[in-house]
Amino acid sequence: MQKVASRMWESDRPYDDYVRLKLTYYFDAPSGKEDSVPDSDNIIKPVRSALTGIVFEHDYLASDVVSRRKNLNSSFRVRGISPTLAEGFIQGVEFVHVRIEVAPDPADLN
Repeated sequence: MQKVASRMWESDRPYDDYVRLKLTYYFDAPSGKEDSVPDSDNIIKPVRSALTGIVFEHDYLASDVVSRRKNLNSSFRVRGISPTLAEGFIQGVEFVHVRIEVAPDPADLN
C-alpha cells in the first residue's frame, strides 16, 4: 500500500495539518458469504500506517475517518467517478479507495 500511496500522492512532501480519510474497502465475496471479509474498522489502522510519512507527517493528523466496505459483486451507480476509482473497478480485484480531505473545523461540529 505504501508504494501505491507514494505513486499517487502528488505533493513532494507530507501534509502537515489535520485530514479526514474516507476509506472504502471494495471486496470480492459471494453475496451473503461475507463472514471472512474484514470489518470496515479493521482496515483503518493499516491504511493510516501506510500513509504516514507519505500523505501526512503523523498518523494522529488523520483526525476524522469514515470507513466503509462494499461488495464488488453489487451494483453501483457512480457519478463523476475519479480516474483512480475507475482504475480500481477496471482491475476487478479487491482494493481500498482512499479519499483525503481537509478535516472539518471542530468549531463547526457543534
